Amino acid sequence: MYLKHLILRNFRNHKETDFHFSALVNLIYGNNGQGKTSVLEAIYFLSTGRSFRTHNLSDLIREGQQYFYLEAHFVKDELPQKLQVYYDQTTKRIQFNHTNYPTLTNIIGILPSVLSHPNDLALIIGTPHERRRFLDIYLSQADPLYLHHLSRYYKAMKQRNHALRAQEIQTLSAWEQIMFPSALYLIDKRIELSSYLLDPATKWLSLLSNKKDLLDIYYQSSLTKKDPSLLLKWEKNRHKDMLLKATSLGPHRDDLLFLLSGKQAKNFSSEGQKRSLIYALKLAQWNWMQQKIGYSPLLCIDDFGMQLDPERQENLVTCFSRFKQVFICSANVIKDKFADTTRSFWIEQGAIL
Repeated sequence: MYLKHLILRNFRNHKETDFHFSALVNLIYGNNGQGKTSVLEAIYFLSTGRSFRTHNLSDLIREGQQYFYLEAHFVKDELPQKLQVYYDQTTKRIQFNHTNYPTLTNIIGILPSVLSHPNDLALIIGTPHERRRFLDIYLSQADPLYLHHLSRYYKAMKQRNHALRAQEIQTLSAWEQIMFPSALYLIDKRIELSSYLLDPATKWLSLLSNKKDLLDIYYQSSLTKKDPSLLLKWEKNRHKDMLLKATSLGPHRDDLLFLLSGKQAKNFSSEGQKRSLIYALKLAQWNWMQQKIGYSPLLCIDDFGMQLDPERQENLVTCFSRFKQVFICSANVIKDKFADTTRSFWIEQGAIL
């Protein structure tokens, strides 16, 4: 897959910016607050239907304007594709190859990408929610059925929680029957992905740090894979859940554990080790997505080399040479680190200079 052309109109501080990208490495420079990260945000938005910086779509509209518009032209399976999104506070218009889609959820998986940005540190030191989201975002892009079960599970759980608060015990079984197959699917696919990530993440981590850090990744579930007693556990927990007014057991409570040399990376690793691990996980995620979807997703890196020493930065550049189309944001000019096949964009006040 190759993203050829991207248009940002009234998106963040971009009035109207057109990018024509290289098929390999694209370097996006600019001082802080000038709009370089917004380019990656636009790509991520077209990949997932959401921003990685805000939950409020209105925040994406340029100050003083009423709408934003994104348009991507890309080649997939040797065929030209076009994806457009318009939003004006009250209306969303989503179109892919001249077909209108009703919701932003429908675009997930059309333009798959893997993103690394500074807030990814939460993947290591943050709450279990951050690690579940890490799995959900990429599984949803690669597997439409996963997205279906994710939506189905959370909708049914919301209704179960409502019934718990209202003490409508007679309706709980019906919601649990809906949640059950979706919960099993989510757990199965999360375990599958977590198991896959270990080998490539270990290799990327070794390349980045020039040493053999023994990495272990464990999916910690409140259930075992395809646990036949899940329905019984929900039934057994009903009184407890009524007191909590929430569902206390299920894939929405699961976690992902990272160990370096037998110790939790969250508590016993340096800042550089944490950042290296995050890059290794994202590159391994790219490997998994490529295998799953059959073509190369986009790789987006915000704040290149943040909190990595010079040696690890050089190693990261070496890693990028093994990928297809890469988008890198940096406040520093790093073109000399890459081959002549790169294309550079200097962003100032939401425009290319």
